[in-house]
Amino acid sequence: MFLTWESTDEVRVPGDHIAVELDWSTASFTNPHGRALTADGLTVDGGMVLTGKCTGEVRLPGAHIAGNLNCSASFTNPTAGL
Repeated sequence: MFLTWESTDEVRVPGDHIAVELDWSTASFTNPHGRALTADGLTVDGGMVLTGKCTGEVRLPGAHIAGNLNCSASFTNPTAGL
């Protein structure tokens, strides 16, 4: 599943089940005041690519990714340490 978009608020996919590879290589997640991506308990039957831009907190606790995880995005968390 190839998805391209730009989000300026939290993207929530907790508990979702993706039956193919999840390719967010060109997606941009931006929420400088909190969570940019919440994917607690996400299941991906293929690999997951997150190589775009992320500004804010990215959460993947309990996620199950059957293939490779490519998480080489440009990460910025302006709220870290506050």
